Amino acid sequence: MSFSSDRLTGALMRYVSPLRSLRQLPVLGNWLSRIGERIVPRDTRTWTQIESGPAAGIWMRLNPRTGLDTLRGAGEPEVQDALRRHLRPGMTFYDLGANVGFFSLLAARMVGERGCVVAFEADPEIAARLRENVDRNGFRYAKIVEKAVWSEASTVFFERVDAATSPDRVSATLPLPRHRTLSRLRLLP
Repeated sequence: MSFSSDRLTGALMRYVSPLRSLRQLPVLGNWLSRIGERIVPRDTRTWTQIESGPAAGIWMRLNPRTGLDTLRGAGEPEVQDALRRHLRPGMTFYDLGANVGFFSLLAARMVGERGCVVAFEADPEIAARLRENVDRNGFRYAKIVEKAVWSEASTVFFERVDAATSPDRVSATLPLPRHRTLSRLRLLP
């Protein structure tokens, strides 16, 4: 993505969300959805800084369609508050199922260079995005482990959710029907 289209996408993330309710209107909603997909394709990601909360100023490469809560620093405020109250410089933080790393990045800021963050993310594509976010923020003391964590050593099946529904998510179930194509992962105890 070029610098100018990255800026356009960032601006759309910040200023277009109030217009989302218009998508519910017949005819106009369909038209707006089609235009939106041409301007910002579903697989678009853009670099932006978190706007508020304890993570304000942290850089993340977000999908404009799914990343608005993250951009605003509004995701899971109870967890953010718990991290703010309990994490101190020099501590170690484990993020199990780190996704693209919002909490890993926040924890890395809080524990500082004397601390350590270990982020577990089983999906290789999501782990690559997590790694990008960690690198962009210069958190060298954050380690990404491409494995899942479970209470005992076993096998779990992961399946990517339909990208049309959510381009950023993976689901996990035990067990799944045999007719699905799955990734098999060995879990750490």
